[in-house]
Amino acid sequence: MTTLTKVFIVVLAIFAIAFSMLVVQYTAQTTNYRKLSDENRRWALQEQSAREAADTKHKVVIAHFTKVISRLQSQIAQDNANLAKANMELANVKNDLLAEQGKTASLMSQANQLTNMSNASGAERKQLQSQLLQVRKDNAALRTDNITLSKTNQKLGLQRQLYEKEIRLLKEQNFSLGERMEKLRGQLQTSASGVPASSSPDATVKPVSGMGSSPIIGEVTNVRDGLAEISVGGSHGVKSGMEFIVYRGSQYLGKLKINKVLADKSAGNLLQVQGNIRPGDKVTDKFQF
Repeated sequence: MTTLTKVFIVVLAIFAIAFSMLVVQYTAQTTNYRKLSDENRRWALQEQSAREAADTKHKVVIAHFTKVISRLQSQIAQDNANLAKANMELANVKNDLLAEQGKTASLMSQANQLTNMSNASGAERKQLQSQLLQVRKDNAALRTDNITLSKTNQKLGLQRQLYEKEIRLLKEQNFSLGERMEKLRGQLQTSASGVPASSSPDATVKPVSGMGSSPIIGEVTNVRDGLAEISVGGSHGVKSGMEFIVYRGSQYLGKLKINKVLADKSAGNLLQVQGNIRPGDKVTDKFQF
């Protein structure tokens, strides 16, 4: 064998050894790659399972938070409505407050005016107080006199009632006598002139002298709805439009304005009523208390 052949064989042997080593190394690396691939596959499956579980959990959390957000949105809408209502109530309260402030200002102004009037009337009040003291002294004296007058008034009241009855009878008699006198006067004129009494200018019936100045006295016979009826009428001298004083004893009860007159009674409206007017109370057109 030649040297070149030997060298070739040696080189070929070296290449064979190197190739063998490369094959062994490649086989070892392939085994490692497979192990790594299996581990990566398992890790990927675990990661995928974990990711799916996380996605499921995430979906559950998202659904929960979606419900929470929806509930919060409803609550916010309700709160906004309540806020708008509260703002309206606040505006109304502000308006009421402004109105009350205006009233307060007006009342303060009135209070100031009253204070000024009170200060201005101080001297007048003192003067009235001194007059009041004098009036009290006079009242004390009048009370004593009033007790005496009250007893006298009771006696006079009984006498007045008797006099009223007598005056009524006398007025009736006087009126009857007046008519008879007028008839007699007419007859005398007829006899003297030969002319009938109806054609004479003086034949008109005239009231008896003194009738117009005598007071007309009667009593209330009926009271209803501000109207009253009394026991005297046209035959006693009552005329429409006359005003009668209504009294009981020495107590003034009011006035009666006549608007309807009959022969023996009349009626009208009660005015200036100061007591409980009832049947039996007296009336007169000229009574002085």
